[in-house]
Amino acid sequence: MARRLLFCLCIMRTQVLALLLGLGALASGCDPVATSSDGVTTGARSTVELTPSSVEATRTPASCGVTEPAFSSKDVLTLEVVGETDVAPPFATLTLQLAAGVTTGTAIPLTVDSNGTAGAETASSAYGTVSFSLTVGDDTTELDSSGLESVVVTVTALPTADGDPLTAEVQVSFVDGRELDQTYTGTLRTAVVLCPKAATSNGPG
Repeated sequence: MARRLLFCLCIMRTQVLALLLGLGALASGCDPVATSSDGVTTGARSTVELTPSSVEATRTPASCGVTEPAFSSKDVLTLEVVGETDVAPPFATLTLQLAAGVTTGTAIPLTVDSNGTAGAETASSAYGTVSFSLTVGDDTTELDSSGLESVVVTVTALPTADGDPLTAEVQVSFVDGRELDQTYTGTLRTAVVLCPKAATSNGPG
């Protein structure tokens, strides 16, 4: 009886060990998981990261001088991600400008601007529905400063009211081969747009 019990225990221990080894092999075969923090999710394939001190989403309405302007496809949405601010300025800043009617859930490749602007790398989509700007701060360890190779933007959530999330995945390939793949989310607020004053003429004196 004791010998049979010992035999059964040995079999059970072998089965448990095999199960644990199988789970370990399964886990080792999986891709690394993405990591998340407030306002940003970093893809597992990122080799550089922008750690945001703030992620802000702003709507610039097409109409002016209105207290609560209705949402329109002609509005412009801005998603601005500012990096660490406990370093000397300028701070690393990634900015997306989106047409309010931009397609969601579709990867949109951008054309990198070879001219760029002073202090920033820029890119835009074929029809101007998405524009991208990246300013690398003094802390060059925070982001790659080798220049842009390609930029792809996927808008995953468009707001329809203030307080809704604006979310976009940004995939950037840098010239030296490093990759940035992060998804940013900001809570929308509408900017106040004043109407320009009409030109006046004093007329003849």
